[in-house]
Amino acid sequence: MSRGRPRDVSATTVSLLLLVSVAAVSSSDNVTVFRCCGRGEMLDPTDVHGPCALLPASLPPQDFVPVIFDVNSNQFLNPNEPPPAYWNLVHERPPCRPAATPQDPPRFVSFLNGTLLAQHWPKNLMVDPGLYCLDRAGALLCLPDEPNKTKKCCGPSAEYSEVNGGCENSGRHDAADLPEDITSGFPRCEDDVYILSGRINESHWPVNGAWPAGGQLRTTDGVTLQPREYCLERVLEQTQEPRTWTVFTCAPRHGVDHVTKSYREDIRFTLYPLGLLLSVFFLAVTLVASCMLPSTYHVLHWKCQVNHVGCLLVGDLFLAFVQLSGDSLRGPLCVFT
Repeated sequence: MSRGRPRDVSATTVSLLLLVSVAAVSSSDNVTVFRCCGRGEMLDPTDVHGPCALLPASLPPQDFVPVIFDVNSNQFLNPNEPPPAYWNLVHERPPCRPAATPQDPPRFVSFLNGTLLAQHWPKNLMVDPGLYCLDRAGALLCLPDEPNKTKKCCGPSAEYSEVNGGCENSGRHDAADLPEDITSGFPRCEDDVYILSGRINESHWPVNGAWPAGGQLRTTDGVTLQPREYCLERVLEQTQEPRTWTVFTCAPRHGVDHVTKSYREDIRFTLYPLGLLLSVFFLAVTLVASCMLPSTYHVLHWKCQVNHVGCLLVGDLFLAFVQLSGDSLRGPLCVFT
């Protein structure tokens, strides 16, 4: 399975769009903006939601200064100067389980009135002060409620490229077989990591065999996906006709590769089936030896022993089969076993 991220929007284009939408503020207005960490600290790249970490020696020791755009002059403030005097930077986190936006390349822009533009999110999300915090490693922001609609990942005229790991403009407007209320964007995932989890009518099917108003999908494992949990897109490198829709979902918390690697390297999953198969061998020998004594056939104790040993043999055999099959055992055979 391959992974990807949506491609960033140009900061220059976004700034021009905002000239007509963001009002200037006067220097008399007080603006309170949260900073995620204190002086000499930054968000931990391995866990941005955890405690702050000390600045590494490779970074300059001066205090963090946010990038601020001035609508009046149509330019960014000098990055080496502190924020305006009416900016009140407070060491605090936003009151939610915030989503993370990385800093490099810049994916957010602050304005003089304290509003934050998150370029990384669809439709250039504008976030009010108090609903985000800034840091030299990124920003943590509260996201608005997402409409539960089926999404085309890359928008109306783009497709996903596995080679480039992002959306590419294809010029094709191909959404005829999708729900009428289709929207754009990727699902909201932790660390913005997605996987290509399957294809429509191969591993994922619309519930009831057609696109309902809810846009739910069912998988081969019987799991039902809500529209906010996935998005659909054509893969640019897929040229075979008829082209199918690929389903993008959030990657598992530790990643599919990590889960597979841990399972295959864990020696317990080798020792367990070997021990069970050894038990099956001796149970079979016991069963055969018991059956070679015709004089005991009429004894109740012998009948109980044969039934008991036979049940243990079958049970251990099935357990060994389950252990050896691992995560490849699916569908009706898994339920039966």
